Amino acid sequence: MKLLLATRIANGDLDQLLARQKRAYLQRLRDLNRLEERARRDGRIDLARLVRGALLHTEADLKWMDELSSEHFGTEGAKAE
Repeated sequence: MKLLLATRIANGDLDQLLARQKRAYLQRLRDLNRLEERARRDGRIDLARLVRGALLHTEADLKWMDELSSEHFGTEGAKAE
């Protein structure tokens, strides 16, 4: 939601905003992957499943970021399809 609002207030800096957010999501994926590996190694399948859910959510966020920066979405908003 904040990224959609940012398209209105980015003042031409949307690409940098999207790149910064994407880096944050990629770091979160790395951190969550390490946490999932540790949980599985420690036999904490319950925790590993919760972390896996967070990984899937973050992957979806990244996919959404790609959509925002693709030709389907621009500073003018969604194209009619």
